Amino acid sequence: MTGDVVVSEAVRRVLARDDLLMMAVDVDKAVGIVRQREALSRLTKDEKSLFSIALEHYLAIANGTEGWATKAQAWKHAGVIVRFCEMVGIPVQMPDGTAYTTRQLHAASLRELGDVEADGYPDQPARDLTLHAFHRHEMARDLRITGRFDEALGLAQVSPETLNAAGADPHMAHLMYETGAVYILRGQAAQVERVMAEMESFWSGRAEVPTRYRADLINAAARRETGDARAEHDLRSALARVRAVDSTDAPDRGIGDLSVTLALAEFLAERDGSDQDRAEAVEFGRHALGIADDVRGRWRVIARSRAPLAVVFQRIYGDIALLASRLDGPDAARLGLRVALSAKQTGFAARIRTGRALMSPRVEGIINDIVDAEDGPRLGGGAGTGGTGGKSLETLRFELEQAVSPMLADTVLPPPADLSKLTDVIGDRHALDYLEVTDSLAETSTLFRTLVTPDGRISFERFMPDPFHAAFFALARDNANLATLLNLALDRKAEAARDFNLAGTALDAGHGLDLGRFDWGTLARSVLPAALLRDLAVAGPPIKLLISAHSWLSLIPWPALDVSPDVSPDEGPDEGPDEGPDEGPGERPVRLVERAVITQTPAFTCLQHREPPLVTGRALIRLVGRDEDGVDVRAERAAWGLPESTDGVRLSDCPVTAGQPTGREGRLAEALRDEGRWGFVHIASHGAGTGLTQYLDIPGETLSFGRALGLKWPGSVLMASCYVGQVINVTEAEPITLVMALLNGGARCVVAGIDSVHDGGTGQAASHIVRAIRRHPVSLDHALHDAQLAAVRDGAPEQEWALLGAYTQ
Repeated sequence: MTGDVVVSEAVRRVLARDDLLMMAVDVDKAVGIVRQREALSRLTKDEKSLFSIALEHYLAIANGTEGWATKAQAWKHAGVIVRFCEMVGIPVQMPDGTAYTTRQLHAASLRELGDVEADGYPDQPARDLTLHAFHRHEMARDLRITGRFDEALGLAQVSPETLNAAGADPHMAHLMYETGAVYILRGQAAQVERVMAEMESFWSGRAEVPTRYRADLINAAARRETGDARAEHDLRSALARVRAVDSTDAPDRGIGDLSVTLALAEFLAERDGSDQDRAEAVEFGRHALGIADDVRGRWRVIARSRAPLAVVFQRIYGDIALLASRLDGPDAARLGLRVALSAKQTGFAARIRTGRALMSPRVEGIINDIVDAEDGPRLGGGAGTGGTGGKSLETLRFELEQAVSPMLADTVLPPPADLSKLTDVIGDRHALDYLEVTDSLAETSTLFRTLVTPDGRISFERFMPDPFHAAFFALARDNANLATLLNLALDRKAEAARDFNLAGTALDAGHGLDLGRFDWGTLARSVLPAALLRDLAVAGPPIKLLISAHSWLSLIPWPALDVSPDVSPDEGPDEGPDEGPDEGPGERPVRLVERAVITQTPAFTCLQHREPPLVTGRALIRLVGRDEDGVDVRAERAAWGLPESTDGVRLSDCPVTAGQPTGREGRLAEALRDEGRWGFVHIASHGAGTGLTQYLDIPGETLSFGRALGLKWPGSVLMASCYVGQVINVTEAEPITLVMALLNGGARCVVAGIDSVHDGGTGQAASHIVRAIRRHPVSLDHALHDAQLAAVRDGAPEQEWALLGAYTQ
């Protein structure tokens, strides 16, 4: 909406997405020049600071002694960088003592080219007619994006003779696009046809040019806005043109195709058309996803997961997810899952730079080589080699797989997701995937969920969770206080709730947070698909449920959800507690853990095995007790057959199924380098931190993410500790947590606390797990399931047992 003019969401999306893509092309070129010239990757930790350094570089040239052409280019590149970073919401820092608007930057560029009255934009000869045409278009686009429509229109309306003289004929299509976009945004879409017709004669007698599709695209947007059915013809014409001229070796190949293909797919999906329309929309969506994945890989923004360029692709994925959710049928559902997997495949090579010194020299060296290869020159769209002695990314990926694990290789340099392989690995489990992503309009984020059933059926849908519970867990995520909020909510401490400081948070609406509204049943019906709730209501053995959460959903204590089958998924909570099918009146609700064996995975692309292994072999044990300022380990000691005491257990080992642990020399990290010796590790200690700062507090050898990643972990690991099981998967990056380090280091199932966990309850759960694996071979997820069932039957409060999770690869 601009002033009193309301433009349809569909057309605004087409324009916003095209702006993002075109700006991404320009800013990638601008920053790429600086990266290659200055080797800035070695000076920066992430792409955010790289953009600030690139801006400083260009402003220094623009205000320096270089020639007018170089200075004009520098002003233009600076304007593009600032505008793009504002569009994607990432701050960019100007050098001290400077403060330019994008309008000022672009105007300075035109002045360098001879436009001595650039603020008035006179139509007069410039020093370089070709550059002048290019830079004029850049400024017109910037003015249009910021709502300065009259100025933008003045710059976009250039006589054909001027372009002919400049040899800038292809730029006519860009200027036509800007002209049409201004008319649409001013509420004058009906006039675009007349204006375009007047300019259309420009193409008469000319050979096809690569940019002409843009005139068709903006024509289609205008006709779509006015409800003119000819919009489809224009879109198909644009698609034919862009595919006919798209260069196979251009760095930005596919960008125009992506913009037009998605516009056509959305048009077909949104009109009340035939089954063929919907099938074609799915196919176009699939094609667009392939282009996005290909371009993202060629631009090498995957392993720089926090890069502003990566934001563009996240929003494109958001558009494709919206498209898939509007369409029915298995093909649309597969498209939805496929885009969710791509959106989560961010990679994190650059994110672990700050922790690589804590890793083994071998892993550190490979990560450094990958970063160098990604930041090196682009070689015709192929894998980069940078300063890696000629090694390709494919070679480095193989080395990382051999040095650590296939999962780490897939995480750092993700391959394209294979749905057939994924459904095969899921096997007889129900799999539930969540995705929170922002679309091109960037007005708000949207949640999607995918359900895969054991018979291979896939459903994909957009959903809107209960606002209170969404806000509750978002607040817990943002303030790292899930346990605190749960304690307040579950104990119904009204006075404490009012005293809890919510000022300035998303929940501060002038009356605080009514924690008494927290309800496990409402939460379950809010986040679980109705089809899954129906399956859970069927009596029988517990199903196997695999969950890949995202954003604030990563903090949900899934085992505690109330899935009582007598409450419809569409109904609100009853006045009293829900009753399970096997309970008498007034009895407790039915928990998800009673209906399912729950495991979690950071992303479905992390899956390597059909299920966690049985716990066998030798156990390595390190319990940090009260004598070391640690935790209460009495129950765990008893489970291992040791005398009851709060004292810790120094590094010890024994067969999983028999005998008492006996002490051994050395440290935990040293023992874990003995690859293949251990089948199970049990650690109890304090844990803290988030991301790269997550650690286990073991006296004399604090175990951090970086250190843990360099160790060889056995198939099953129990960490009876706070926080280190907190795997918050967010939109812009896969999680870097201690659990991820263990899974990447070879562990196939890790049990840990997702927040601050109850000391006594966690000790009881851990001891139950240890007793279970000592009785007979059982997998760690099943052992945790049995421990939590026991806590439910004993009536233990949820916060004592539900904050433990089992993660698998």
